[in-house]
Amino acid sequence: MGTLALLLMAGHETTVDLIGSAVLTVLPHPGQRALLAERPEPWPRAVEETLRWNGSVVMAVYRFPVEDVEIGGVRIPAGEPVMISLPGAGRGPRRHADPGTFDVAREDHGHLAFGHGIHHRLGAPPARLEASVALPALFARFPGLRLGTEPERTRWHESAVSRGPVAVPVRLT
Repeated sequence: MGTLALLLMAGHETTVDLIGSAVLTVLPHPGQRALLAERPEPWPRAVEETLRWNGSVVMAVYRFPVEDVEIGGVRIPAGEPVMISLPGAGRGPRRHADPGTFDVAREDHGHLAFGHGIHHRLGAPPARLEASVALPALFARFPGLRLGTEPERTRWHESAVSRGPVAVPVRLT
């Protein structure tokens, strides 16, 4: 029961945030939207690219190095708590070509939006599935969907762990 409760609670908010972020990401990119409108196959890629580019989980839980390490010229002693920016990991220029560009055709989406290894989120498969079903259905049902405000004016809820749009104002035509 505990696992089920965790899956429902932890998976719900981040999935809602993922879908809202994807809408806010796709709409201002007409070229990307056109690629997605041509055929439905790219939608799972769009979900992965949204997770890389604008994921809803902000910070990983604390990590503690087992030995002294140096990162970017900063010495971190063994045992000191470290917080990892998951969206920052998706924007690394050594990992991704042109990391600041949203590109649904990107071959390598590699991201840490759902964690990694033993810390990989339990709700990752249902979140991917829900977003991969909801987004093409939304855009197919409302092909004239437009943002109702500039993306920069979107209010976001933020916590130490997650972020997402409070609302996604849209115009239907």
